[in-house]
Amino acid sequence: MFEIAGEDNVFYPAKTKLKGSTIIVYSNQVKQPQKVRFAWGNALQSNVFNEAGLPASSFATEK
Repeated sequence: MFEIAGEDNVFYPAKTKLKGSTIIVYSNQVKQPQKVRFAWGNALQSNVFNEAGLPASSFATEK
């Protein structure tokens, strides 16, 4: 569901881990992440939910 990219703008699937209420996003293929996307694309559905059971919206940190 998460993807990250470096300065080259090539996105790779990202691994995640939860630290408290923060989601840490990383990939061995991206040494210095610059951009993050979540649930990006028409066929993807969110698998992250808040305490009320509502799904997180898709987003991208790129312009």
